[in-house]
Amino acid sequence: GGGGGGGGGLGTPSLFAPVGMHGGAEPASPPRLASLAELTRSGALTSVSQPVSLPVPEHLVPSIIGDNGTTLTQISSYSGATIRLSQRGEFFPGTTDRILSIIGAPAPVQAAHYLVYEYLSTQAAALAAA
Repeated sequence: GGGGGGGGGLGTPSLFAPVGMHGGAEPASPPRLASLAELTRSGALTSVSQPVSLPVPEHLVPSIIGDNGTTLTQISSYSGATIRLSQRGEFFPGTTDRILSIIGAPAPVQAAHYLVYEYLSTQAAALAAA
């Protein structure tokens, strides 16, 4: 009886094997990585981006806009995403909060989302403490 054994044919794929190692007189220089701005301008990343919409309570709108829009402009230029705030009377569904939209490639949208969230958190805490 007994049949045994067989060694399963599912060997571990060599994910950790060096790739592109080849003999040569001089080492291959690493490929130049395109910057995020270049990829964004070329449209390489925008096809997979999803705009993010956040509710902003009306009492925090002046601080997120900043003097003459400086806060939004700074977050936008730092992150690389486009940031828009809805007009008065245009609310996040089911709330009386304004809509902050963050548009762009995934990495800039994520960066802007984080910066906006952190900024609004500190502003809300400062107002609550006042």
